[in-house]
This record gives sequence, structure tokens and C-alpha cells, in this order.
Amino acid sequence: MLHLSVDDFAHHAKTLSSPDELSVYVMRQLMRQFAPSLLWITLHDMDVAHTGA
Repeated sequence: MLHLSVDDFAHHAKTLSSPDELSVYVMRQLMRQFAPSLLWITLHDMDVAHTGA
């Protein structure tokens, strides 16, 4: 489904500082490929209300 080589994915994943950034990266890649046919992606694993304090 995701048209991205394993090497490209692994290289980009090494530059990220959190799993949330990886979720956003995958979401952006999916939206680039399927927009406007795919309009909604939920990132249910991200706690957007948490400030870390």
C-alpha cells in the first residue's frame, strides 16, 4: 500500500526522535499517495492532550 522503499523508510525512521513523528511521517506519505480519495486518518495512538509536564 505504501509506495516507499524499505531503505528510504529505514533511513527516515532513524532521523526521528519519537514514535509520534513516525506516525505523522507515515500519514503524510499515505495522504500524498491517496489524497483526495483518502480524506481522514486517525492517529489514535497519539496523546495530543499530553504536554509532557
